[in-house]
Amino acid sequence: MTLLPHPALLLAVVLSAALPRPAQAADAPRKMPPTRTYTADALREMLEAGRPPRLGKPQTQTQRASFPACAQQLRSLVDSAKPSYPVRVLTNTRYAYRVRIWTSNALMTLSCSRMSARSVITIAPYLR
Repeated sequence: MTLLPHPALLLAVVLSAALPRPAQAADAPRKMPPTRTYTADALREMLEAGRPPRLGKPQTQTQRASFPACAQQLRSLVDSAKPSYPVRVLTNTRYAYRVRIWTSNALMTLSCSRMSARSVITIAPYLR
């Protein structure tokens, strides 16, 4: 069986590449903790059993965003990711929309806020 990348996975890769990296000393070797990937079925089983994957250090990006446009983009992303990955809508009100998507390599938490006119994207890789 050939696994094709899902749009949500591609988004996670693009977003994780776009997030700023922590500052490192010039002479210090960069140590990255080993990460892990999971199939969608394995993630569903883990979440149903109440044993979510261990998470690495999250990286967060915040930017100004129109709430209606941001929330619509997140709803479209949820609709496209739902058939392949576990998704939970945490908040869905007139003032905020927040969702978690467990992709194959990271937990993505995405939110939009009408009050602050901001979108927040947090990506935490799975640890071994």
